[in-house]
Amino acid sequence: MRSIKLIIGVLLPMTVSAQLRSYSYFRELKPVAKNDLYEVKIGSGIIDREGHYRIYEVNAKDTVELPYIKEDQVFYSYDNRYFKTVKIINESFEKDKCSYATLVLDTNLVYNSVYLNTAGTDFFKDVTIEGSDDNKSWKTIIENEKIFNYYKGNDEHYYRNKIAFKDISYKYLRLKFDDSKSLKIALEGAYIPIDKQYNITTGELIQGTLKRTEDAKNKKTILEYTLGRKYLITILNFSIKHSTPNYKRTYNVSLLDNTRTKENWVYFGDGLLHSNTDNNLILNNYSLNDGAFKTDKIKITIDNLDDVPLKELNIKVYTHDEKIKLRLETGKKYVIAYGKSKDTEPQYDMENFKNSIPFHLPQVELGTENIIPQAPTVVIEPLISNQKWIWVALIACISIIGLFTIKLLKPGQGGE
Repeated sequence: MRSIKLIIGVLLPMTVSAQLRSYSYFRELKPVAKNDLYEVKIGSGIIDREGHYRIYEVNAKDTVELPYIKEDQVFYSYDNRYFKTVKIINESFEKDKCSYATLVLDTNLVYNSVYLNTAGTDFFKDVTIEGSDDNKSWKTIIENEKIFNYYKGNDEHYYRNKIAFKDISYKYLRLKFDDSKSLKIALEGAYIPIDKQYNITTGELIQGTLKRTEDAKNKKTILEYTLGRKYLITILNFSIKHSTPNYKRTYNVSLLDNTRTKENWVYFGDGLLHSNTDNNLILNNYSLNDGAFKTDKIKITIDNLDDVPLKELNIKVYTHDEKIKLRLETGKKYVIAYGKSKDTEPQYDMENFKNSIPFHLPQVELGTENIIPQAPTVVIEPLISNQKWIWVALIACISIIGLFTIKLLKPGQGGE
């Protein structure tokens, strides 16, 4: 505990410790080499704590909260079709000949079309697109592709701003607009439709103990998987070795809702165990979902019908990881604080610009967990805490009052 207090003394100066001491734990972010956007992987040890988490820059004078965007890390059945903003890094033109615009994209991003937003109306243009990995050597992707935008009247509007081509992964695109037959147009934005899967993962493997029972009367096999603590369960994977090579069994999964006094199992999905599949079940139980909840026990009921129960059964249980993206600077100290009861989830305007942030960012590791010492509760002791002295004081007060009373009742001396 003494070493932890020394760490707190370095990272959490006295001027800012009150803010961070509302949390129970912190981890330090490893230093970064340059000012840039980074990605931090947040595991179950943080996600499954009470409340939410926040990132702080800690210095000798102040504590500054850093905005971030959060994404669930499990993309096992992830469909990320949306329009990603592409940065325009260079524009130039040769008068009455052609205009140029250079776009920069994420490294290793595979795409097959680009959408162009232009400022001009009533134009018909030929566009040639070239690709490059270094912004120096260029290769032609498509030539003389048509884009146009004009009104014919009576609310008839005709436009084409999409250019399609074969799958490519160039980091740079150079657009060449033919201006020889029409006026120059201004490129206001470019977008790439993303419709492929990236970073497919299963999440974080959770260890636990498996108990198996056979219900011969109802022809069912019941598996109960007990975890060390509560987790958000996202994926189940079944490992089966059976005496016959082919099998097919239906099953259902329930999670224990132990927020109630009585044992309550909540149905969470069903699946099919089949010898020709990978036997995974994905549960819609992520931290970004309203219906998500944590459990420490899973029950799987397998219907055997009249078949012999499956011989060797094992399961792997996964919880999801989250990743956050944020901007960090070199030479500064950052911590992630978490474990605060009744904490509201942070909301940052950075969430509105997530499509403009690259997919692939350098990762920053987190340090080990440290407990944040809480300020001791100040107890105001009564002036007299010993009961014996209270009685002594009470008797003394009564005696004094009695003396004054006797003095008042005593006949006065002297007279006429």
